[in-house]
Order: sequence, then C-alpha cells, then structure tokens
Amino acid sequence: MKIKKLLNLIILTLFITSNAFAGVTVAVPSTTLTQVANSMSFTSSTNNNVNPSVTSSQTSTVVNTTTLIENVTKAADEAGLDIDQAAINILQNDSESGDLFSKINDAKDNIGDDIYSDDKKPTLNSQTIVYKDADWMDLGKVNGVSSTTGQSYSTNNNFFDVNGTQQAKSATYVNLATNEISAKIWTRVTRVGASTAEGSFFTGVAALEKFPAVGSTVRRFNSDGSNTWDDWEGSQRTMVKNAEELVNTWDGEASTLENQMDAYNNNFDGSGSAVFVSANALVTESALSGTIAMEAGHCADNCTEEAFVQSVERWEANTTLVAEEWDGTSPAD
Repeated sequence: MKIKKLLNLIILTLFITSNAFAGVTVAVPSTTLTQVANSMSFTSSTNNNVNPSVTSSQTSTVVNTTTLIENVTKAADEAGLDIDQAAINILQNDSESGDLFSKINDAKDNIGDDIYSDDKKPTLNSQTIVYKDADWMDLGKVNGVSSTTGQSYSTNNNFFDVNGTQQAKSATYVNLATNEISAKIWTRVTRVGASTAEGSFFTGVAALEKFPAVGSTVRRFNSDGSNTWDDWEGSQRTMVKNAEELVNTWDGEASTLENQMDAYNNNFDGSGSAVFVSANALVTESALSGTIAMEAGHCADNCTEEAFVQSVERWEANTTLVAEEWDGTSPAD
C-alpha cells in the first residue's frame, strides 16, 4: 500500500519558511551535499514546539526571505530536484501574512509515496539531515474553529480527557544525496475513563521529487496504542469536510462511513475508541514546519453524519524544527 503515512512526511519536517527560533543560527547550504550535512551544528535541545503567534513574529527577523529562497534553490539544484514554486510562494508570503501553518495545511503534497516498497529501509549516513523534537510536545484543545484547517470542532471533552496527556513528537530524516525522506511519529493519548496509551509508527520511505518538500501522513491509533491504516481517502488533514459531512472513506464497501464513525467513537459498547492522527509539513534544507493533530468523536450508535461531525474533538500543535546532523538513530527502529 502507498506510504501515504509518510505524511508526505516531508511535511512533518516542514520547511521552516523563514521560521526559525530566535537566537538560533540557520545553517547555510554549502557548495556540496557533504558540506551541507557536515555544516549542521544544531543540537536536539534547540528543537521545541513553537507557538504560532511567536513563530510568525520571528519569520522576517531571523532569515532574509531572498537569501532563504536562494539557499533552497541551490539545495534543489545540487540534489537534482525540481523547484516547487507553490512552496516557494508560501515562504515568500508568510513573512507578510503570518499564516504559515494554514498555508502548509492547504499545500499539495509533492513527494513520491509509491516509489519504494513497504519494506524499503532509509539510507542513513553522513549526508542525512534530521529534524526532530527534543521532547514530547503538548497538543492543545481546539475549541471552535481551527486556525490551521479552518474547520469547526466540538468544545466538549467527551473523548479526550482534558486533564490527561495528549502529546506527540516526530523525527524526520532527509537524505539529499539519495533523495529519500522518512519519519517516525509517537503519540500519547488519554481517553476519558482510560489510562494513557502510547504508540508510534514508521512512515516508510518516500522519494523527494520537488523542493521545498511538502508532505503529509495519517494513521489510526487504537485504544491499546497499536496502529493501522486510517481508511479515509487520501492523506487527509482532518476527518471533517464541512459542518455536515466527513471526508470520503478510502473504500466505500470495505470501509463504510458507518464503520468509520464507529471506529473513531467512544460512546457505546462496540465502538472502536480509535484516534485519527494526521501530520503535515513543509521542508527545506535547514528547517521543517508543520502540524500534528489528533481527532475523534463521541456520538450515539447509528447517529447521523452531521451529528458525528458536530461531536468531533481536535487537539493539535504547530512545530518548527531546525536541521541537525544525523545522530545515528533510525525511524525504522
């Protein structure tokens, strides 16, 4: 099956458009790929989740947009990748509008998620760049409209325990010599009336085809922490299509709408109590920016689609990560 989980993974490492941490120097691409990798001097302690309002205010102060685009273009040329002008436009316009994460959310994935087999292992060496969270990041409850997806979510706390732990972290690996991208995502979910369940999944390896890279990944996490295919069509950023409808299912016969509403539900005996996890990002050679989110509903058995939509609760976090040297770890472990 497709590595749609890969989140177009690239998104996870989402391109930092000009968003970097204040006080952190962004590595300038060298003339060779080896120099690019060797020039990374960041440590994992510099990578933490970033408040969107803080991120946007730092955009124009850390990196000059023109210089950033020149660096991205140079990295693409050295890797033999086409330039994604739409992604470049996001970087150019973010310094003015400050809505980086919503633009990334709307961006079209540009990585090849069906090039390699599911058992392909990532190529990890001195030319591998890593974007990873230094620690678990807390997700925030979305009460009403999400500034990232533009959709509205329930203000109730019937599925996710508001006093529990709702966290995630990610590690994305990019090799510009082999044009590969892969990632691993970890989650901690506390459901109402249950203990915290921890789980993780490896996205598989996808192929870089354009740069900056944009990608997304999705997964269904069960109540015991195990995970499987999400069964929504494509790589969705949210289960909610609009105020009355959910997004399309992957297969109308094998996975019906009723099956999906039962799976991502905790309101009756036999409901799955599963969580829909999505991640998307935009990646450059020096940084990644993106969003990780969890969603689930709380609706009576055989409730209407509109009633289920109105019950969907969402927790999310926006993150910006700077590139680091490969630390010897593997997302496949």
